[in-house]
Amino acid sequence: MNEDQARHLQRLLSLCGMPGVAAPVDDPAGEWRIYDEMSQQDITDVSRQRLAESAGRPPTGTAVRGFVVPDRA
Repeated sequence: MNEDQARHLQRLLSLCGMPGVAAPVDDPAGEWRIYDEMSQQDITDVSRQRLAESAGRPPTGTAVRGFVVPDRA
């Protein structure tokens, strides 16, 4: 993935409370991956899988916009 895609994935992971830092594999103009900040291991595939699994779960503790319409009595 390129830099923009990696930074987008990092942001999504952050919003979901998951670890991950976007960084280039070698050349900053080349391929980028997601790394564990502490161990510096490539966790791109694991991060994508966890993010996909969390997509089906309802959000917890996040603000939601909408309207509450009371029943007419």
